[in-house]
Amino acid sequence: MRVWSLWAGDTLVGLIAMVHPGEYPDNEPGDDLGAAFIWRLMIGEAYQGRGYGRQAIEIARTVAREWGLPRVNLSFVDAPGSAEGFYSACGFRRTGRMMDGEVEMVRDA
Repeated sequence: MRVWSLWAGDTLVGLIAMVHPGEYPDNEPGDDLGAAFIWRLMIGEAYQGRGYGRQAIEIARTVAREWGLPRVNLSFVDAPGSAEGFYSACGFRRTGRMMDGEVEMVRDA
């Protein structure tokens, strides 16, 4: 797993953590081995709505391409106030698959 802090100048605004499927020892049947997985994307509440999340998604796409992977996957808890709208606006779509009780989404890298 790789974890990056997200900064705006000298201010920490969040973090992103990604997994390369070829380096993850616990892949399960049905896992997309052609997709980098965003395990966590967290933007501090005071910094949400300022474009940092979208920039983080672009970083994830760049990293996936550098890893030679054509897709990026993530999952979210399907509950009121979820991040689904944000992820959809960033080009992710539901795969129809659940991962540990969370809804999986995918987009091209």
